[in-house]
Amino acid sequence: MRDGFDERLRRLRTQAEARLEKASQPVDKLSGPEIKDLIHDYQVHQIELEIQNEELRETQKQLELVRDRYARLFNDAPVGYLTIDETGIIVQTNETFAGMVGREPAYLSGKALADCIDPTERSAFYGRFKAFFKNPQGKHLDFRLHGQNGGPTVRCVGRMEKESQDQPAHDARRHLLLILTDISEQVRAEAARRESEERYRLLSDVTLEGIVIHKNGVARDLNPSLSRLFGYERDELLGVNILELLIHEEDRDIVRSNIVKEYARPYTVRAVKKSGEVFYAELEARDFITRDETLRVAAVRDITQRKLAEQEIVQINEQLQQAIAEKDMLFAIIAHDLKSPMSGLLVSTEMLAREPEIFSERDFGFLATALHKNARNTFNLLEDLLQWARMSQGGIDFEPTPTSLDNLLHMGLSTAKDLAKGKEISLRVDIPPGLTVLVDQPMIKTVIRNVLFNAVKFTPRRGEIAITARLADRKVTMAIQDNGIGMSEQVLSSIFTLEKGKRQLGTDGEKGTGLGLVLCKQFIEKHGGRIRLESLPGHGTTVYFTLPEA
Repeated sequence: MRDGFDERLRRLRTQAEARLEKASQPVDKLSGPEIKDLIHDYQVHQIELEIQNEELRETQKQLELVRDRYARLFNDAPVGYLTIDETGIIVQTNETFAGMVGREPAYLSGKALADCIDPTERSAFYGRFKAFFKNPQGKHLDFRLHGQNGGPTVRCVGRMEKESQDQPAHDARRHLLLILTDISEQVRAEAARRESEERYRLLSDVTLEGIVIHKNGVARDLNPSLSRLFGYERDELLGVNILELLIHEEDRDIVRSNIVKEYARPYTVRAVKKSGEVFYAELEARDFITRDETLRVAAVRDITQRKLAEQEIVQINEQLQQAIAEKDMLFAIIAHDLKSPMSGLLVSTEMLAREPEIFSERDFGFLATALHKNARNTFNLLEDLLQWARMSQGGIDFEPTPTSLDNLLHMGLSTAKDLAKGKEISLRVDIPPGLTVLVDQPMIKTVIRNVLFNAVKFTPRRGEIAITARLADRKVTMAIQDNGIGMSEQVLSSIFTLEKGKRQLGTDGEKGTGLGLVLCKQFIEKHGGRIRLESLPGHGTTVYFTLPEA
């Protein structure tokens, strides 16, 4: 730049001398005062020129500073700068771009930009370059550079400029100034984001749980599992209030109370499929914040089988508890109700064996009657215990055969009549002739015997027991009604259990174990029937049970 400035001064001196030679009046013809004035003018001009020269030198220094500053900015900029012509040849580049491709700026001048692009992306660059060069406004090119150790991915924007302002317009060459920004981190972040989204999509698609994103119950997005779970197409659920559509109306308040929570721990509701089928669903939901709003993602799991299994476990536990209670009661019966009469029997028979002479004939008759009654009760108890034990263990054969109801009743009445006669109780039978039932005879004989014995036990002297049977809908309903002491609601509620504390004594102080009615219920239900009792304190009891018609 200094050499150019000196050359310009020399040109100015030459021009000045040429003008002086063209002056109209030679110097030797001037008078003394004129020469003196002329010298004065030249001295003034000389001083003016020196001042101008000083200003020019200062301007030159400023220009050099600006030039150096521009060079530093150009070369040290964090983005790549380069100028290319319409054929894609590099005219000028900064050091940043040269560093991106691992070359020196001087080496790149005159080289094709395409040679600096990764070979796998050159065809795409060629396909877009002409249109981009023609009108770069608002456009960009993304490509990966080809460096010695692998180049970065860059985003390229540009604007048109002319080679030189000094050239004529018709001879101006069109150049494109390109600005290349390293977007490698952005590309990697975008790739990671896409990978994350794809991973989420795959997880969402293959999971068995239904997943829905909603705003106040209105579905924004959902996965295929939710569609399959409820039997709807995806488009049928998007934009729809799923709370009103998919949740059972009686459980919607449960969901509403959980929607207001930022995180709703798993809870159970009833859900409804498109077919109308109701199933148990476990819901879990959490809020998440987007740029513009707060949405909610909810997971839906079908837990119907688990719920049924839980209910079955509860039922089994209840049955086990009942079985344990019955076992404990059975042992209590054996320990108390069986031991007591056996003790009395042993004492009485021991007295008869050791000191028979102390008993009169009347005493013998009274004792024999008491021993017979005691032995009969003990035998009935043993029979009930044995049948209950065999029934509980599945050891009783169930062989239903067509049987006359008259014959069954006759077998049961034969023993009950003796008991009823001892208390002067009348037995009235009203059964249509020829009525036949399909039953296991030993089981139903036990049922009739136990119900009749209970009726006699709780009926006062000179009372009445009525036995009736009616056929309807291929079922025979038998009723055994007494006018005895009846039962309270408390006793009636536990009549088919072995709860000892709620048992009643008979009208003559007869004791019972409660085991008979437990057996009756099991035997009747084995036949597919039902047994129930109606009773009021002081107004007697009626036992109803059904048997299948043969």
